[in-house]
Amino acid sequence: MKDLSLEKKTAIVVKAQSLFVKGTNRLMDGSLKILTTMFKPVGKTSIKRILAGYHNQEKAGNKTPSLASKRVGKCGRNSKLTEQLRKTYADIGNTYARLWIRLSMRMLQEDLKKQNIHLSTSTIWTHLKLMHSKKKNIRIKPILSPAQRKARIQWIIDRIDTSHGVERSKLYYLDLLSWVCLDESWFYMQRVNNEVLIFEGVDVPFPPTTRHKSHIEKVMFLVALARPQKRPDGSWFDGKIGLWSCTEAQAAKRNSVKRPKGTMITNNKSMDSAFYLDIFEREGGLLDCMKEKMPFIDQNTFRIQQDGAGPHTGKDSPAKIEAAALLKGMKVQVMTQPSNSPDLNILDLGFFHSLKSRVSKLKNGVKTADDLIGNVKQAFNEYNRESLDHIWAHQFRVWNSILQVDGGNYYPAPHGQGRAKEKKNGTAVDLEVDKVSYISAKKIL
Repeated sequence: MKDLSLEKKTAIVVKAQSLFVKGTNRLMDGSLKILTTMFKPVGKTSIKRILAGYHNQEKAGNKTPSLASKRVGKCGRNSKLTEQLRKTYADIGNTYARLWIRLSMRMLQEDLKKQNIHLSTSTIWTHLKLMHSKKKNIRIKPILSPAQRKARIQWIIDRIDTSHGVERSKLYYLDLLSWVCLDESWFYMQRVNNEVLIFEGVDVPFPPTTRHKSHIEKVMFLVALARPQKRPDGSWFDGKIGLWSCTEAQAAKRNSVKRPKGTMITNNKSMDSAFYLDIFEREGGLLDCMKEKMPFIDQNTFRIQQDGAGPHTGKDSPAKIEAAALLKGMKVQVMTQPSNSPDLNILDLGFFHSLKSRVSKLKNGVKTADDLIGNVKQAFNEYNRESLDHIWAHQFRVWNSILQVDGGNYYPAPHGQGRAKEKKNGTAVDLEVDKVSYISAKKIL
């Protein structure tokens, strides 16, 4: 344990004074238990040492006993982590980081040995802790052309509220409360690599088998999300519009060990323009869900954000979706986000990764596509409003980061006081624009 502060030692002595038997220097029975409970995690031995040191100074005639630490200045044994060794660690780490190779403890130890530095793995681990080491996932990102960078900047600037002019000291993003984000993603029945915890009484399970990892069954889902917000009656709308599996029921064409011929099975449906439009138009489809779950949107005017995939933009899909919405008494504007920009959509930005993590934690067995669909729908229904609100908050911070790097996609993951804002305002979202980055980005355009 580190040295206790002078204030804490003083508090222990003051409290102990009231627990001594009158006329003696002996604590009453049970006093140590009271002191250790009150001053956790300080133990009995430490309390005895503090009180003994105080009383010894009193016996020696010291009228003002000192509780300050006797260890002053540089003390303790010399650390092996010298400045030269720090530089050696940094050089090795930079070499592997630039090659995108994971540097393990053993590899680091071997590289140190080549420089005639012999250290145990435990010592290396201690040194890395002192150097504040941490893991960071690096993912390949798409190359952006100058035109794509400008398109990303323009997309963000178009989302800034300029109704009161842009000369104000602070600018804010539009609240996007009538915004609906769409995207699809594959969900797999099995992971290629997995870990299980083995200990006494647990048998090593036989892994599942497949002809090839590309044959692992999967199902595509289309998800629609809005921003969590308060309804006019004061209750919260969680932002979840709906989730649809891109599948169809078909009769089995031949007998197999799994089922007889003619059994209805669930197969994947190819996502084309016709099927994409059908998800919007069908009874209980996307347009109906938007109208049912967000009737409080003024004049039912929605903006739908989608990516530039072929089924989304081909064969006049945006115009057909807008026309279908008019037949249902809704005004819809379909907007296609800039290319190579998954970080501009909250689904690719964080929701799909979060949802897949929750699906993998469900203890329901998955043997068929129907089982997987049931698990994904369960995880979607149980997804809480607060988590989705934090993803939206992250989206607005990402916009500021993109402006800071002139429309690029290499920027550190932005962080904010999301939980503090949530406690204060009921939402983690902060709509303030980084004014300096905004002015710099405008010059690029």
